[in-house]
Amino acid sequence: MSGTLLKLQIGPVQDFIAQARSTRDLWSGSYLLSWLSGHVIHRVAKLDPSVEIVFPRLNDGPGSMLKLIASLGTPSLGGGRGATLPTVPNQLLAKVPAGVGKTEVEGAIAAVFDWGTDAQDETERSEWRRICDGCRRFLRNKEAKLEATWKTHSVEKFESLLWELWDGQLKDFWQVSWLLWPAPGEAVEEAALAGFFARTPVGRLWRTEQPQAKPNEWLMRHQVASHCFEARRHTCDFRAWDGVSGLDKDSLSGKEEALTTKEWFKQIPRGKDGKEVALNHLFRNNDPLAAPNLVKRVWHKAYLEPSDKEGGRGLNRRTLEQVPGSYFDIPSVPGIAAFPWARRVWEKNREERFEGAAFRQFRQAVIDVRDYLPLELPRRLDQTDETPAEWLKRVDWEIFREEFWREQLRVSRKQNPAQPEWEKAATAGLEAVRRFIREEGLGSPSSYYAVLAGDGDKTGRWQNGIDPDGKPFDFDRQFHERMSAGLGGFAAENTQRIVEDIAGEGLPPQHFQGKLIYAGGEDVLAILPADQAVDCAARLRQAYRERMGEQMRECGRGPFTYSVGVAIGHVKQPLQDMVQAARDAEGLAKKKTALGGFEGDALAITLFKRSGETVAWGAKFGSKALDLLHFFRTVYRRPVGEPNAEMPVTGRFPHRVVQVLSRLGPETLVSGKVEGASVADLAEAEVAWVIRQQTRKAGSIKTKEHLKALREDLLRRCRDYLSELRDRSRPLSEFYDLFAVEAFIARQGD
Repeated sequence: MSGTLLKLQIGPVQDFIAQARSTRDLWSGSYLLSWLSGHVIHRVAKLDPSVEIVFPRLNDGPGSMLKLIASLGTPSLGGGRGATLPTVPNQLLAKVPAGVGKTEVEGAIAAVFDWGTDAQDETERSEWRRICDGCRRFLRNKEAKLEATWKTHSVEKFESLLWELWDGQLKDFWQVSWLLWPAPGEAVEEAALAGFFARTPVGRLWRTEQPQAKPNEWLMRHQVASHCFEARRHTCDFRAWDGVSGLDKDSLSGKEEALTTKEWFKQIPRGKDGKEVALNHLFRNNDPLAAPNLVKRVWHKAYLEPSDKEGGRGLNRRTLEQVPGSYFDIPSVPGIAAFPWARRVWEKNREERFEGAAFRQFRQAVIDVRDYLPLELPRRLDQTDETPAEWLKRVDWEIFREEFWREQLRVSRKQNPAQPEWEKAATAGLEAVRRFIREEGLGSPSSYYAVLAGDGDKTGRWQNGIDPDGKPFDFDRQFHERMSAGLGGFAAENTQRIVEDIAGEGLPPQHFQGKLIYAGGEDVLAILPADQAVDCAARLRQAYRERMGEQMRECGRGPFTYSVGVAIGHVKQPLQDMVQAARDAEGLAKKKTALGGFEGDALAITLFKRSGETVAWGAKFGSKALDLLHFFRTVYRRPVGEPNAEMPVTGRFPHRVVQVLSRLGPETLVSGKVEGASVADLAEAEVAWVIRQQTRKAGSIKTKEHLKALREDLLRRCRDYLSELRDRSRPLSEFYDLFAVEAFIARQGD
């Protein structure tokens, strides 16, 4: 095999993405990283016609976004809405010809990340510099408008952002590690390659497990290149942080000095005038932010949406489809939590034309207060022809929450000078939403949401030629390409359909289950309504197994498994904490049993109760637990929008199960004994008693015979799960925490 392998990786990744106050922050960090990675891949691919990108596969996964990047000279979204999904991973593996060397690779990277000088023409600047310049221009323009506004109030001095820190925080922010192996022009003899390979971790394992077998040349080259790359990446240049004392730190990263000061925030009018400078909704919480997170906060408005004449990319619906709106509308966390309830509202009103007085008054209240709100709400496309369904597609579902309107009242009353119009509009909105909820008869929307983090099990080991049992195997380039195609197809096609697109007819796809934040290969991050998270996790796992199985069948490798971590909490729970908790739960799903984990192919959930209590639960995807959970949900959980519906299993059931079984102790093993009696038998007897006490004729259960069958079915499923836990020597708390999880998820309203 001739040619050189290029390995490249861009960071920081998880820390940068997780620094988020809102759904938009999460999405924006992911999209920015994918955008820059896509530009690097695009430029590397253009270095020479014979460059072959092995990972990511351009025709399968990130194709939509790369089409968009390649077609920026001609306004076209290419892959449609899929192009706005962050699917380009931050890593690259390519086979390049001898003519592509250090100078060419450095040039491709510099064209994306080099800071350059202010004297450069804008067209000659790197993509990162153009993004930052667009954000600086955007914020400077808004500051100019603010300054003019305050001059009308006879305020002579205007406090601007700490612009002197801007360049220093941004020019070296990204860390790009790369390696060409072997160096272009260097010949590596077969004996030398085998010697290099033997000194790698995989080579040593290969020598132990298969001393007589000769590895494939592609395997050896890839391993040596990967080994050298990791050495390079972990010995990168150290750059001391040039900080400034006496300034607030960025509230999301805790590292850089914030450019946004308290004085700057005070100058943003928090009323109708604030909408004129477009900062009210972007800086809703007055967070001290440094330059990197400032860019993440505003770059969609400053760079993606403006036309090329304004220094942007023109990626908005008015430019591309001649209709108002943005391709980058992101639902809020409370809006996502409310969606299952709001969907019922949509279905109930889709044939109407605002004929109901409550709906008509509610919409008018939203229109009246729109200019004061710290979030953007769409304007009516046509005041006479628009239906409730069309209007509901375009609003953030957060407006259906009473707490949202109470917050507007609190903020309006704090303004100085007072703005009676704002308070009047917020009061009318609160009254209107209460009237609307009462007359719709659907109860209140949920205030609980979930963050989901999913990842393939041992993917890195597969890519290095090690199976799940730790045994090395031989593979060729086709294996790598098929893996890349499977991961890319899963990210670009399966994840979005599962998280966002499983909508009812006519429903806006971006508002179904939730918002897909990132899908780079098998790595998925999403925000969902709490009651959708478990089903979504199971669908992702199924799709991953099917996609990878289809791709790898000819290579004779598999099965490929998938693990998911979910964090569930109230909409007031800090998003950064929820993301970290979801990542930690994902790690628990992958962890060895001896360390309290589930050894992969599993789901782990962490619940954050408002009382401060935390509940953790998990199970293998093939476990009897999920069968029990699904059945229990059908007879216990009230349908969305029917808060008073009577179910065959009472609301007290989960709490009674927890109460009677927790007396045995959370660390008690189901396989153990208590005072000579089997824990499994004791638990089964207690559960049988609770089932008799807390089930009734209701809903579809009409007769004594139906009730008896329900009780027997529920007890059988509980017995099956207890037997499984006994055989695996798991703690009893795993059994009763299943019911605690469902009781928490099933809550409606606040």
